Order: sequence, then C-alpha cells, then structure tokens
Amino acid sequence: MNYSGLDAIDNKILNLLTEDARLSYSDIASEVNISIVVVKNRIKDMEDREIILGYKTIINSSNASLTDSLGVGKTNFVPSVASEKIRIYWRDIYNDSSLDELKIQRKAKLDTIKKSEEATLEKKKTSKINAYEEAMENYRNKMEDVKRQKHEAMEEFSKIKEAER
Repeated sequence: MNYSGLDAIDNKILNLLTEDARLSYSDIASEVNISIVVVKNRIKDMEDREIILGYKTIINSSNASLTDSLGVGKTNFVPSVASEKIRIYWRDIYNDSSLDELKIQRKAKLDTIKKSEEATLEKKKTSKINAYEEAMENYRNKMEDVKRQKHEAMEEFSKIKEAER
C-alpha cells in the first residue's frame, strides 16, 4: 500500500510493519536498505506524528485454550463480548491505558507546539505592525519638515519680493 504524504522509505517501513509489527529494526533496515538508526528515528517520528498509533496482537478466537481462559466457551463465542473481555484483560494485566495516555500526551505536545507557533506568529505580527507604525510616523515627520521648509521658502520669497518693490 502507498500512503500519500509519506516518502518511499516511510511507505516501505509502514508496509513491513503492517505485515509484521514484530520485525526488528535490523530486519527492517535490511529490507529497506538503510541503517538501523535511520529506521528507529523514522518509526519514532511516525509515532510522534501519530501516523503509527500503536501495535496490537491479533488473537485467533477459535483457539480453545484462549477462549476458555477468557471465560468464553468455544461454542458460544461472540466476537464483541470476547473483544471487550480481551480489552479488559489487557487493561487489567498492564493496569494502565497506555494508548489513551499516549494520545493525551501527544495531544498536549501538539497543543503546546500550536500555542508556541501562535505566540511566535503574534510576535511577528506585532513586530510588523510596530515597524509599519514607526515608518508611518517617520513619513509624517518628513512631511511636516517638507511643509515647514516650504513655508520658510515662501516667507523668504515674499521678503525678496517686498525688497524688490
């Protein structure tokens, strides 16, 4: 699959992870023909940008030992009930909602970045407005100087005309 907005390398990495999310950085690096560090950084970047939201295990619901351990019988398997039990089981085992926390942390990080960018933009606007107002004040002062010089020149001209008479 080709994901728009991503370069060819990120697309290759995503396709490999889609096929097997347990691939090591080394395996991905070999397949994509880049270094392990680059793979790690690109995956981290895609996680930070919330392109990759997490990794999950797909469970074979027809496995009797699994359905029995979850309290769902093999003959009365209902995917929605089992899915909810699996979710609760996972949450209880890890005693957290790390995906929710991760989403909250990323949203907070994005909000902070957005506020910072807005503040920077506001400073730039204020700076430009101040520069414009200063330029206009300089223009008005120059115009006043020109008017004053014109007035002085007219008075001088009038004195010369009076002297000639």
